[in-house]
Amino acid sequence: MRDAHFPKDFADSWFYGCIRPSYRIPFAPTTRHEDYAYLTKQLWRGDRALFFLKPEFFAVPGLGRAPAAERALVLFGGNFVELEERFPQFLDEFEYVLSHLHWGRVHAHLRGRRSGSFEFSWTATRDDLDATIATRQWDFAGPRAIEILHDGMRASEG
Repeated sequence: MRDAHFPKDFADSWFYGCIRPSYRIPFAPTTRHEDYAYLTKQLWRGDRALFFLKPEFFAVPGLGRAPAAERALVLFGGNFVELEERFPQFLDEFEYVLSHLHWGRVHAHLRGRRSGSFEFSWTATRDDLDATIATRQWDFAGPRAIEILHDGMRASEG
C-alpha cells in the first residue's frame, strides 16, 4: 500500500535483474575477484558520481566455495523515485558499471509506477575470447526512454 503522505507522482518504481557470466569464454577465476572488488569497493570510490546506483543495489556473491556458476551470478535491484523521468541517466550509470565487469548477458525488468512494465537485455558481442578483458561491447534490447502515463498503465494495458 502506498504511503498516504506522498503524492501519487512520488511512488516508487522498481528495476531488478541479474548479470550472468559468459559461458562462451573460458572461465577465469581472477575476473570474479576483479568484479567483486569493483562492485564492493572501487565503484564507490571512483571519480564518477552516481545519482541512482548505490552499493546496496548489487547483491555481489562471495568468493567462497560455492560452484563457479553461482559465484559468478550478480543480482541487482532497487526502488527509485523519478526513475521513469530520468531513465536515460539511469541507463547511462548502469551501462557505465557494466563496462567495468566481465559478463555475457544481463536481464532486467522495470516495474514503473507510472509507465507499466518493461524488459531489457544486454548481450555481450565480443570478438575476442580473452576473459580478462571487461565487456565493453553489447547489443541492447529495450527502450532507452520511458513514456510517463499518469494512471500507471500503458494504453494497451487499460
